[in-house]
Amino acid sequence: MRVCYVSIEDPRADYRAVNIRYGGDGTLFDLSHSKGEEKDIRLSGIGKPYVWAALFAIAVGTELGMSMEAIRAGLLCFENAAMRQSVSEYRGITVIEDCYNAAPESMRAAIELLSSLSKQRGNSRTVALLGDMRELGENSAKYHLGVGRCVAEHGVSRLFCVGPLAKDIAFGALDSGMENDAVTICLDETEIEKISETVLKYLSNGDILLVKASRAIGAERIWQKIKEMM
Repeated sequence: MRVCYVSIEDPRADYRAVNIRYGGDGTLFDLSHSKGEEKDIRLSGIGKPYVWAALFAIAVGTELGMSMEAIRAGLLCFENAAMRQSVSEYRGITVIEDCYNAAPESMRAAIELLSSLSKQRGNSRTVALLGDMRELGENSAKYHLGVGRCVAEHGVSRLFCVGPLAKDIAFGALDSGMENDAVTICLDETEIEKISETVLKYLSNGDILLVKASRAIGAERIWQKIKEMM
């Protein structure tokens, strides 16, 4: 088997995803490869990490002689794990619930998805509820600051930071130009009702809300409480 190069950005890649777009039922992209193009490859997961995984699967399947029809069908069999970039609608709010775990790369991917969905919907307001990324070692503060910079770079409208480590997400966003009144810090993740009330006061019809943190934070409880209060 030959060595293949897959990419989203690099036109030199053997297998490249282009025209990526997201919807409530998953992700669509077009495939450019040495044998031509394939339109509208569908994935049940939403976000670029799923596109990357699909590219590797497509490359392996194609090189082993599988038909594109079989590959498409196989990709659609994928079922996402609970609380991993689950996108849903609730009373006019689009929610990206991604509370299973969090690391710098997955945080950036989720923020990028939040921004992409906003652009597809005419620049809807974006709200990020982000919590601690645990077990990152001595460079934890640096990684949290980097996530904050990513939030600011993607023009997120409102940022809520939950947990003692997440304060550095807030500092990173503020250092990168986000306004003070657009950032809220809650150091105690157990104050679920207080946090939920604060977020709910800001939310309005048409907003897109990202909820993401390490599993230990239990950020899904905050979204559940927000729903109960709506």
